[in-house]
Amino acid sequence: MREQRSDKPPSFQMVLEGTWNTSRPSALHFVTAFSPDVVRWTYRKLRLIWQARSSTIQTLFAIFLAGLIAACVEKWMASRRNLREAEPFKYPEEPLASSSNAGRNETRLLRIHRWVPWAGVRTTISPKLISSTPPFEAISYTWGNSAKTHSIIVNGRPLKTTAATYNALYSCSLWYRTRLVWIDYVCINQSNADEKSTQVGLMKEIYSSATRVVVWLAGPPKPTGLQHYVELVMRHIQDERVAVDIIREFSDLITYYGFSGYDLSQAVKREDRSHRVYRLSALSDFLANPWFSRVWIIQEVAVAREITFLYENQPIEWQPVLEVMNSFQEPEMAAALAGGGRNGDLQNTNLFHVLVRIRNDTAKIRERRNNLLFWLNPLNRNADASCTSKALQMDSLLPLSLLLTKCADFNATDPRDKIYSMLGLASDDSPRFIRPDYNKDTRTVYTEAAHYVLGTKHPLALLGYAGIGDRGTSRGTSSSPASPAVLDLPSWVPDWTCPPRATALDQPLHNHYDQTQYYASGFSKPDFSFSDTNILTIAGACVDEIVEVTEVCNMSEKGTKKEPGQKIETYGSRFDPVQIAAVVEWHDTALRLAHLHSPKHRFEVEEAFWRTLIGDMTPSSRPAPAAIGEDYDNWISSTRLVHRFLQREGKGHALPRDLGPTSTEFAIWGTYMGLCAKNRRFCVSRKGFMGMVPPGTREGDLVAILAGAKTPYVLRKEEKGEAYQLVGECYMDEMMDGEMMRMIPSMEPLIIV
Repeated sequence: MREQRSDKPPSFQMVLEGTWNTSRPSALHFVTAFSPDVVRWTYRKLRLIWQARSSTIQTLFAIFLAGLIAACVEKWMASRRNLREAEPFKYPEEPLASSSNAGRNETRLLRIHRWVPWAGVRTTISPKLISSTPPFEAISYTWGNSAKTHSIIVNGRPLKTTAATYNALYSCSLWYRTRLVWIDYVCINQSNADEKSTQVGLMKEIYSSATRVVVWLAGPPKPTGLQHYVELVMRHIQDERVAVDIIREFSDLITYYGFSGYDLSQAVKREDRSHRVYRLSALSDFLANPWFSRVWIIQEVAVAREITFLYENQPIEWQPVLEVMNSFQEPEMAAALAGGGRNGDLQNTNLFHVLVRIRNDTAKIRERRNNLLFWLNPLNRNADASCTSKALQMDSLLPLSLLLTKCADFNATDPRDKIYSMLGLASDDSPRFIRPDYNKDTRTVYTEAAHYVLGTKHPLALLGYAGIGDRGTSRGTSSSPASPAVLDLPSWVPDWTCPPRATALDQPLHNHYDQTQYYASGFSKPDFSFSDTNILTIAGACVDEIVEVTEVCNMSEKGTKKEPGQKIETYGSRFDPVQIAAVVEWHDTALRLAHLHSPKHRFEVEEAFWRTLIGDMTPSSRPAPAAIGEDYDNWISSTRLVHRFLQREGKGHALPRDLGPTSTEFAIWGTYMGLCAKNRRFCVSRKGFMGMVPPGTREGDLVAILAGAKTPYVLRKEEKGEAYQLVGECYMDEMMDGEMMRMIPSMEPLIIV
């Protein structure tokens, strides 16, 4: 017989006791402690009480509610004290299963319990076979500060984590259901180097198995104290919703109305200035998020089935972000962001485009691999044979050498991850020869990677990223700087923590390599060996000596610095007076050296000079056509006009329209200079040749031709012994097409340490 429902309300003491006796420290468990009948009765009676609008009853209700909340808070604080005293979570001693058979590899998955106020992040962790996991999501984020300042609950015990890990899990928790996720900081025992090495090798498999990759981005730091109130008055407090809204708005304009980057920039300029700065600053903060420069995201995004961004708590899909990022490839939109946002550095947008290209190439590899498997199936012998020829081209699509060079500017907390993060994407056989092992130091990992690349199809192209001529400042790690002295690398091994700032001259995997490659050693074949793990012996000959060098050509990008009064704006472009003066001074000094040391006629010197500045090439052809000389003349004359105007008028004055220079003239020649001169020194040699050499080149360094190398190299002889140090690759006029090979009787072994 069904029991009669009682209409008798629970007493205040019953409520307190029910809450106090609840096992979990949650402010909402005073509801779940009672039956649904009690909850419905309470809701009906409270609604009647509130509608009565009796001040006495409302006062009593307020007292009741205050006491209830106080009891809940007291119980919660007591539970937090008990939690601090509890024994911390420990990972099981038995290792996760790993095997060469992909179907037997194990990882851990984390189930986030439902969100409850004041309860923090409560989770349960358990091992699962990757091949048979239930649907789960993988979280991609950046660790940020490595200090363990927060705690989460794992299997009922506290686990110390970083603030970023805690915030990512908290943002991903849902009030209406649990959520199964994979997050590296918790699902991998970070204190176990062997497990870390194994799990890192499985990350491609893990992220490709996830139903979705959730990219969690931390919001910009909020102002505090007096600055908070000042910015509140000035309406410049950035909200994550503003950035997400402007991305969706731009995406809709691109998708539904066909807006180009120029159209978007014009729409932005029509906005009220304060409103424009407010919105663009929010967008700039989004683009400046360190996630976009994290090296591990390349693999995480490249293999993901579906991607969703979570900017703090604001969700946005991958496609709108992709469309907006693509708009910044057009100079007008890039200039609008640089002019309106607080952070005008577009470096992250460039890295994002590298990320997108690798994601597209990964999709091609997956398609070709599927075609190959289809053709190898005995039931499909009549399939189109062209599918297998395309599939067999996988090795050349994303080899390790290309990944390392293209992704050199991404950051890594651990320098070894600059290598390990690429192995899962490499389409060659590098994963079979290089295994993630965090018991090895960075020097060993980088040296082993160099040994492997030197055994591939274009071995000596690696030397273009090596050398002591551009080392000293770590730009590729987010941890403490790792200088060459700390790594103690051989000079022929690239230091991926500080890759060369100058563009490599020998890029075998460039789209137009056949039209732009050099032939400094003619058609000779590489001839090298390793007499020791750290010593490279290579056939070559020293053919000249550097006698004088200029300062480094540093043509910084326009609009990357935000200093009041330091910019001149015209037609959306910005010019730094200090930078303009430095460029003019550097150019004039280099040209004087060329005239002083070159035996050529004056007009021949000037043509050889501008050809040297751009490596005698364009992005798609070599040698550079004679018409490029007109671009050089326009650039230097425009630069001199701007320089004289700034000297006469001072800072902060807009360029008059009849002055002549436009952003196009600067951009065209700046692109050409970026191919060779940018971040290199101009030099002249003892034989009268001019060239562009690495920043660390000194007077007395030697120019060498190495067997099989496409470009000359600068070497520095050690004070003791016959060995050399590699300074770096260089461009030397009249040496780039094998001219020196006719003057070399024979090549001799050069020992490079």
